[in-house]
Amino acid sequence: MIRLISFVKTNWIALGITLLPAGQMLGIMPYSSFMYYVFLVGCVLYLLTHSHGVRLAPSLFLVACGLSILLGSPDPLFRSWERLGLFALVLMVCYPIIISERFDAVRLKAYKMVLCLLTFTSVGSFFCYFMGINYMTKAFSAFADSVTVDTVGWFGGLTYQSMLLGPISAIAATFLLWILIEAPLVKIWRILILFGLLASICCMFISASRSANVAGLIGCLSLILIKYRSRFDKFVKVAFGIGILAMVLSPIYMPFAEKVLSKQESNVAAGSAFASRSQRWEHRWEEFERNPIFGHGFVAIDTKNTGEYMRSTGIVEAGTSWLSILSMTGLLGFSIFVYMLLSVISRLYRKIQEDDAGSLLLLPILLIFCVHFIAEGYIFAGGGYMCYLFWLTFGTASYYSGMDCVYDVVQLSNIDIIDIDNSDE
Repeated sequence: MIRLISFVKTNWIALGITLLPAGQMLGIMPYSSFMYYVFLVGCVLYLLTHSHGVRLAPSLFLVACGLSILLGSPDPLFRSWERLGLFALVLMVCYPIIISERFDAVRLKAYKMVLCLLTFTSVGSFFCYFMGINYMTKAFSAFADSVTVDTVGWFGGLTYQSMLLGPISAIAATFLLWILIEAPLVKIWRILILFGLLASICCMFISASRSANVAGLIGCLSLILIKYRSRFDKFVKVAFGIGILAMVLSPIYMPFAEKVLSKQESNVAAGSAFASRSQRWEHRWEEFERNPIFGHGFVAIDTKNTGEYMRSTGIVEAGTSWLSILSMTGLLGFSIFVYMLLSVISRLYRKIQEDDAGSLLLLPILLIFCVHFIAEGYIFAGGGYMCYLFWLTFGTASYYSGMDCVYDVVQLSNIDIIDIDNSDE
């Protein structure tokens, strides 16, 4: 208890960064949007009092978002300025836009905790499936009579939404695979981690999110390919071993894959493998063509596409993050974002060539988001957990990829990531 109290006292900001937003996705946790906003403002004030300046690229990205509203004049129902304010708070807390060595170290600690929380959520949801626990039914109580754990796309487990469970499980599976590859574990731990990996993959299937399943596959494959990029014989052995294991365990996980296969068949029957997204993609491209330089407006779309937003709240379902950046902020915002992303990816890859374990984890997780962005449009949704999670991942990767060795005490490459109360800080 004394150790726990001491840990909370010395890591309360990191715990806040981890747990306060988690109420947006975890059904077992209370959530107050007011407390969340107050915490974000408090963190930004802390940053400003311990800052050494700002970074240019993310600052310009926020400017591009503001210009999209000024020049695009989006419909007021989308409340673009308010949402930009919230997004700016999230960006400043999650991404090192404000230079503060102290807060950057806190952010790294928080991301360790977040990865453990995501793993708990994914593996815990696997057990919930068999116990009939589905917090998604509480979020959609109007459909409670028709929503069961057997309904395709309606199982959220410990989360409020199956579209949350899918990407969270993809990240958890990649994280657990990374531990198996990198950590010197005793046999019992290897068995437990392998079980957690299988449980996360099954939850990814149950979520029936095709984009999350593809993203998770890309994440795990890229992890293996990058790890053994210069050792082809080792890669063949690992790939062969995984193939054999996949065949042996197929009777266990294939029944769970029926959920996502059923969803795919439904979309093909509707005329396209991406029938549920193709129309939204077309609309985002049309908006970009009308406003190619500065965009249509931050978190705003053409009001004629009535099925893609809620008039009462102004919440948009864009259907893609990549085309959302292009349509909402134009080439200006898109080019800045791509520059930021490619810079981080290139720096991570250079560190991987130096056998850096933390970069080997962060790069595949970033690739998961890059793939998931194709079919999910949450990148600007400052009030949503996936937006928060992406920018926290991106921010951690951005700082970590350029981090000086003086900060080794909180580096992700420390394999004690499972035991986050293991340091002498």
